Amino acid sequence: MNAIEKLFVTAAAALVGHEIGKTKGETEEERKQNAAKNALLFGGAGLLGCELFAENDDTVNYSLHHRGKKVYDGIALEERLDRRISEHKYSGKIFDKVVFDDAKARSIALDLEERMIRRNRCKYNKHHNC
Repeated sequence: MNAIEKLFVTAAAALVGHEIGKTKGETEEERKQNAAKNALLFGGAGLLGCELFAENDDTVNYSLHHRGKKVYDGIALEERLDRRISEHKYSGKIFDKVVFDDAKARSIALDLEERMIRRNRCKYNKHHNC
């Protein structure tokens, strides 16, 4: 979740808290105080929720190339990329170049991988390559 999304969720939670803080029979000053307390409480809860459920940017998309032609699209945890490349060599895939991008959330990397496989139809990809 990026900073703008976190801000939006926090603001929305604060607005809900503000609305919940309004009750009948209060003086104007009491209403403002209760609304402000609830806005802070709900806004904080919204921010905490964003942090708890946020995905780590730990997955990279990579592609294998042979003689200038892409032969495989995949993803791997950033810390495991070297091992994953070794696994491809061991499995018999022939390639002479590896290209990878910056780490991102796994859900984003999976979506990108699927789109790349469907678009490129690389010879070593089996999944999504219909």
